[in-house]
Amino acid sequence: MPSHEYSPAWYSTFLDTIPIGQTEREVAFISRQMPLESHGKVLDVCCGPGRHANRLARAGYRVVGIDNNAAAIERARAAAPEAATYRVGDMRNLEVLGERFDAVTNLWASFGYFDDATNEAVLRQIAGVLRPGGRALIDLYNREHMLSLPASEMTSRDGMTVTTERFWTGNRLRVRLAYSSGASDEFEWRLYTADELSELCSLAGLTPVLTCAWFTETLPASAEHARMQLVLERSDAQ
Repeated sequence: MPSHEYSPAWYSTFLDTIPIGQTEREVAFISRQMPLESHGKVLDVCCGPGRHANRLARAGYRVVGIDNNAAAIERARAAAPEAATYRVGDMRNLEVLGERFDAVTNLWASFGYFDDATNEAVLRQIAGVLRPGGRALIDLYNREHMLSLPASEMTSRDGMTVTTERFWTGNRLRVRLAYSSGASDEFEWRLYTADELSELCSLAGLTPVLTCAWFTETLPASAEHARMQLVLERSDAQ
């Protein structure tokens, strides 16, 4: 199974070229669904170089970011040394943080890397670090949309040509990226429909309160849209 260690080429091609306006819209969505007054302590799981975490921290949230990529964590710290707190760590082992949070975010298709049982265990980890009534946000690809994409395509992004190859095995998608620089990446996810993920979250003690697309509350998640967001709430009984 691919390691999901994102290369410097991936960061420079896909993450560093994200428009500021897109990140601001995503952070605004988080602020609406997890208001500062009631959800001020946030754990950003798979935070990368702090694209969301640092902005949330500047807005007044107390943010801890965790990621297994040490280089990304160093970038996050360097970008805003007085903002969020960052730690290198594994999303499968969140209890080692020894803290409870008002909110947990897991953004930009950073869920589904593992087998079904482990993916559910990750959700239970998220529920376990949330206070009762705390909220989680998961942002990921919608399988119904991804099935419509071609098996192979070539695109250009900010001067880099990227060849993408997609391989399906049941509900799992493996993606190979070959960059014109000579670098490459390979990732694999277990992809879900909105209904499937809602059911899995419920089993893990997280009640779905909103499902939408592109960080827009009034836009339903569907096969038309590559990305979907689930806002979830931890029950008092968890």
